[in-house]
Amino acid sequence: MKIIRGKLIAAGFLLVAIVMFNQPARADSFELFTASGTFQNVIVDETRATLSGSFVVDLTTGFVVSANLFHGATELNIIVNQGANDPTSSDLYLLGLSNSDGDVMGLVLVAPNNLGSLSNYTGGTLCSVLTSFNGGPGPECRSSFGAIASAFTSHLTRPEADDLFVGSITDAGPAPTPEPETVVLVGMTIAVCILRRCLPNLIRPV
Repeated sequence: MKIIRGKLIAAGFLLVAIVMFNQPARADSFELFTASGTFQNVIVDETRATLSGSFVVDLTTGFVVSANLFHGATELNIIVNQGANDPTSSDLYLLGLSNSDGDVMGLVLVAPNNLGSLSNYTGGTLCSVLTSFNGGPGPECRSSFGAIASAFTSHLTRPEADDLFVGSITDAGPAPTPEPETVVLVGMTIAVCILRRCLPNLIRPV
């Protein structure tokens, strides 16, 4: 059985909608989520980069309206794409981020039956190397593209990516209402770039 390794890189996103918050919303209509995890590649002194930071979901629209996530010390705070991106896998939700340097991160959230909305999301597993490729709890981390995992790509090393080895999202409770000038860039299904890479000659007995 040939194992296909899905490489998700948030690149080439199509920005298709701009949503402005023109009037105040209830304070409890926004939810804060924190991210934690460890990436796979060894970077400095035999250590691996950690996933950290947070994002805020508008529970009315179901969209992420702000994000401040980190690959090690590298901050990614520009939302370039989000949504349910594969009709064959209704349990996955992609959050694509970037920064002014051109680094990109694609987080694949396990969000059962999300229908393109995080309104009912309560946190959970992130698709990673552990869930998708190492026999972990990950049939939900497979789609028509093959096995997929969250990943970070530096503008300095593109196209080589640092896959998330293991990670999760935690619901941290209500978040303050974002500033009225907050702009949300909402990507659609066709805006996703999910790249896959096959591991050469890797064969596993059935």
